[in-house]
Amino acid sequence: MRTLIWDLLSCSLIMTALSLVFGLLCRALRGRYAAKWRYYGWLVLLIGYLFPFRPPVRHALVTVSPPAPPAALPAASAAASDALDPMLLVVIAWIGGAVLVLARTLYRHAAFCRLVRRCAVPVTGGDAFDAARELCGRLGIRKAVPLLRCSCVSSPMVIGLFRPRILLPCQEYGAAEWRLILHHELIHYKRKDILFK
Repeated sequence: MRTLIWDLLSCSLIMTALSLVFGLLCRALRGRYAAKWRYYGWLVLLIGYLFPFRPPVRHALVTVSPPAPPAALPAASAAASDALDPMLLVVIAWIGGAVLVLARTLYRHAAFCRLVRRCAVPVTGGDAFDAARELCGRLGIRKAVPLLRCSCVSSPMVIGLFRPRILLPCQEYGAAEWRLILHHELIHYKRKDILFK
């Protein structure tokens, strides 16, 4: 158990360091490379976080060893120390924190979805509708993506994992601006960015 927790901790620290370095590189190289390469770089890092176990390397550059176990204790104190194993407390705290963060995220998402259902109005005509229909054909998107105007959003976004929709703010734009906005959102839809998010 200790080895497993230590491996998870060391992989998390390594991935955090790599993420910081990559984030700094992205800032330094902004404008030199297309945004899609930053996107794919972050996806590689995401995979590293999702699969924290690495194959053993024979000649590692850096060796990290778990702390040595304490010397042998008498039977009574050994049983007491097993009950309050610090690694077990770390695991319980980590799982508890993860559950709290996940519960908070799910609650806020469900509240946002309820708000969208209450105030969203389908867009069935106008510049935005025409631009979306034309861009879907140009981008090779066969299925029409529903457009909804919603007073609860201040910027356009794609929502919905199983039934994706584009939410548009109530503010008005010109035809050229709608084309730019919807082109951006339809690229998100086509690349299935919502799955990665």
